[in-house]
Parts: sequence; structure tokens; C-alpha cells
Amino acid sequence: MHWNGSRWSSVPSGTTNFVTGVHGTGANDVWAVGTYGTILHWNGSAWTHVDSGTTNHLRGVWASATGGVWVVGNGGTILHRPP
Repeated sequence: MHWNGSRWSSVPSGTTNFVTGVHGTGANDVWAVGTYGTILHWNGSAWTHVDSGTTNHLRGVWASATGGVWVVGNGGTILHRPP
């Protein structure tokens, strides 16, 4: 779902996997993670798939304003995408 300041609208994510964590630094930089290694990025107009390199279920995500992204998941998975 996308909030434009006055109403919600549905925006396809391109995945059928469950999303279990979402974090963003602004309207043009939102990250979502989920089952089977799913990582998605919202650029303000569309979701894109980002390869995680794992099929572990991902549980949490934190993005910094400088562009770095941290992801954690099952089996001790810790992923870092530098700025």
C-alpha cells in the first residue's frame, strides 16, 4: 500500500512472498524484507527486487539516511549493503 498524503492506493510489489520487515528513510527510499530471502526497494514510484544471495527468511531491515542498509534473518543471517 502507498500513502500519497491524502489516500492509500495499492501498488504491486512483484512478489508473492510474505513481507516481514519494512524500513525507510523517506518517500523515495523504502526497503522491505521477507520470506525466502526477499528484499524489495521502493524508489518513490515502483518496487524493485534486490538479490539477497540467500533463501533464508529475512526478518528485519534498517536503512540509514546515507544509503547503507542492514538486514537480519533466520540462521544468523546478517546482510549489509553499503552506501
